[in-house]
Amino acid sequence: MNSIYHMFLSKYQRQRCLEIMDTLSSHSISQMFAQPVDPILDNCPDYFDIIKNPMDLGTVRKKLLTDQYKSVSEWKNDVNLIWANSNNYNPKNSLIRYITKDLSNLFHKLTTYFTDSPQNDWADQLNAFNTELLNTIKEVNDPQLALL
Repeated sequence: MNSIYHMFLSKYQRQRCLEIMDTLSSHSISQMFAQPVDPILDNCPDYFDIIKNPMDLGTVRKKLLTDQYKSVSEWKNDVNLIWANSNNYNPKNSLIRYITKDLSNLFHKLTTYFTDSPQNDWADQLNAFNTELLNTIKEVNDPQLALL
């Protein structure tokens, strides 16, 4: 991690993190993770006795927007901390644990191949460009557009 590439997130990495955050936030069930837990309002007075490192999606987004992450793994660790805290605090068969599992699985699916490697960044950017190019070609070849 002493590499020059790990001084801060690249523009592409930051954008990708924000896109993933948007995807998570677009699920209405994620709203319970959108802000820091308030032990009074959220009716969990012992929350800070059990959870020593609280984290939420809003705080993660704020840290992304203010360039506080030095690496993708640091960002992933914060998001995974949200799921770990929820699992540690909530009873095993509670609805919130099932919601946590769904969101955690989605996050894992969205980030499996997203790493700190500049080579992966390059490959991902190339794939994104390829997809965009293919979509453009399809549009250009669309007979419906020829009528316009």
